[in-house]
Amino acid sequence: MQGHIWYSRQNWLHKTAHIGYLAFPAARGKGMIPFLTRQLTEIAILEYKMNRVEIRCHVGNFNSSRVAEKVGYKYEGILRNAMIHRGNVCDVKIYSFTKEDLEQQGNI
Repeated sequence: MQGHIWYSRQNWLHKTAHIGYLAFPAARGKGMIPFLTRQLTEIAILEYKMNRVEIRCHVGNFNSSRVAEKVGYKYEGILRNAMIHRGNVCDVKIYSFTKEDLEQQGNI
């Protein structure tokens, strides 16, 4: 096993979803999480007809931010006091990927 990757917070009315991931230490830096994140993003948009897919990560989690950027997600900003991380309230970075992003990259 390399880690875990999942959809969460699917909103079928607004056609949005979140993707979360966790790479086990031995699997980090090998490109599997970005590859799988990209695959799940395309499935969400092309097969499930989602308009928007989000990745949210703790502001200090640079590896998670790097995955989102590598895959082509756009940084939108910081949600203040939006997460409890290790017992502390903290800020969250939000990234998004839309159908238009996929079209611009020539994948539709």
